[in-house]
Amino acid sequence: MNGKRTLALLLAVSVATAAAAMLAEGAANGPVPDPSDLPTAGAWQEYDDAQSERGAGAWLDGATDARSVNGADAWQDSATDAEAFFVASDAATQYESVTGQWTLAELASMDAPPVTGDATTDDALEKQWRTLREALENAPPDADTDAILEAAASDDGSVAAATSNNAAPTGDAKTDSQNAARVPEAPDSDATPEAAAVAGPDDGGARPERKLDASDRRDAQQRERIVASATETAETLSEISFAEVESRARENNLTVRAMNESVTGLENMDYEKSADDLRKVLNGLAAQQDALGFMPNEPLAQSFAVSSLQSQYDSLYNTFEQLQDGTTRRNSQDAIEQMRNAMNQVVMGAETLYIALVAMSDQYGALNRQLESLNRTVEEMELRYSLGQISALTLNQTKSGRTALVSGMETLAMNIKTYKMQLENMLGASLTGEIKLGALPGVTEAQIAALDADRDFSAAHEKSYELYAAARTLQDARETFLDSAEQYHYNENNSSYQMAQHTWTAAQDTYNVTVRGYELKFRTLYEQVRDYYQVWNASKDALETQKQLYQVSELQYKQGNISQNALLSAKDSLSEKEEAVRTAANNLFSSYNNYCWAVQSGILN
Repeated sequence: MNGKRTLALLLAVSVATAAAAMLAEGAANGPVPDPSDLPTAGAWQEYDDAQSERGAGAWLDGATDARSVNGADAWQDSATDAEAFFVASDAATQYESVTGQWTLAELASMDAPPVTGDATTDDALEKQWRTLREALENAPPDADTDAILEAAASDDGSVAAATSNNAAPTGDAKTDSQNAARVPEAPDSDATPEAAAVAGPDDGGARPERKLDASDRRDAQQRERIVASATETAETLSEISFAEVESRARENNLTVRAMNESVTGLENMDYEKSADDLRKVLNGLAAQQDALGFMPNEPLAQSFAVSSLQSQYDSLYNTFEQLQDGTTRRNSQDAIEQMRNAMNQVVMGAETLYIALVAMSDQYGALNRQLESLNRTVEEMELRYSLGQISALTLNQTKSGRTALVSGMETLAMNIKTYKMQLENMLGASLTGEIKLGALPGVTEAQIAALDADRDFSAAHEKSYELYAAARTLQDARETFLDSAEQYHYNENNSSYQMAQHTWTAAQDTYNVTVRGYELKFRTLYEQVRDYYQVWNASKDALETQKQLYQVSELQYKQGNISQNALLSAKDSLSEKEEAVRTAANNLFSSYNNYCWAVQSGILN
């Protein structure tokens, strides 16, 4: 629409809106003026054309624009009245066709009740829709569908009652007010739970419930359909091994899947085509600006249109420049690297949680062994108390220790179940907290011998996102320095140039600190792996010695030289050494797994 047409439309809408406001108020400010007396003789025809093209809502938009043109505060009130009038007129058209718009079969076949825009009618339609659906669900398989629907409709009659009790709006405020007074209030069935009546000390009773309008209902229905289409059922996972964690996390973790889709989209982006498409858009905007520049005698509309086009042009041109100079591509690559690192972090987190759960399960087994030992102690103390050898206080202290141990075991069991649900969530499985975990893999002597700190650090350095981000920061600092140096003409005596040099030197030192810190963490992890390996070997030697001691205790018990409690105590000591070996093995595998992540993905935990 050209500028001349725009200005005419603004004036037309302004005039029409003012006239509507006068009608709604009963011409309180005087008689309705004749269209020929208004600023534009063809204003009414201009309004009719705009209204038919843009719909009833065009009156509100036009009135708002007219307000900015004329600067009169009264336009907002007129716009509100005009919008209310056309909403009412639109509702009246819907009321007239409610009863004949759908057959009973059509209404019952809908996935959701239709929305007309009137709360009372929509309530009645929803009620009858539910009645018809319920009747069909409860009907025998061989029943006559039409008969069932007619019987249900005759019993309900909600739509007919709603339409008969609601007179169509006429557009006249006085008439519509009288009609509304004759219609009894219908109960609101669409109030949200959070807006239910709440009594308060200053309310004088219950607060009124908020009613959902037609737009709210449509939004809610659309939201429900979108959510239903996007929701997927999670698989119940009964057990899993450590080797399956990574593949399941990458395939089923929702966060990983979302980031992977984003990475794929960025990788497949055609930057050259995007720049060409944007160039065409910019040329089109420039052509429109040129055309508007030749429009005479319309400074207001012309100025507004040119300003709007220039704003769009500037915004798009900035995007175009970033596509041209490679900024968009570099930013996309940064985002890709960051999301890949985040995906690896999620997968590594799932493996770390798996290892922690295995350790917690071993800890629960150790506590259970302690409980069995304490039960024997309590039994012994009760016997000694009955013989008068110990006091009641000593017996109660022993029992209190047992109670504390049981409480700790219950808390640990709760934590294990909670962490298992977290693991299930990270694997995209249903949340039961009952998933069974397999044993952790062992670390062999050959795997330890294959470690090479220098070679492995080079691989980790190349793949580290932490160092990648540090290098990008250094690159940005270098570009900033060069821009500043060019601005100050490399003048060594210029204080601003000297400051830019110091900033650039500080950026280099910061980068070197980051690299040194990363290398320190990597080499520390390397040493930890080797240390856990020697601790594991030492614990195995200690276990072999304890096995020999237990064999001696068994022989002594068979010969009658020691009691059964002494033999059970020796067995507890053997169990402790076995637990120490498992703990050392878990620690070794955990550190070795972290080392592998560092080498393969550059992640240092």
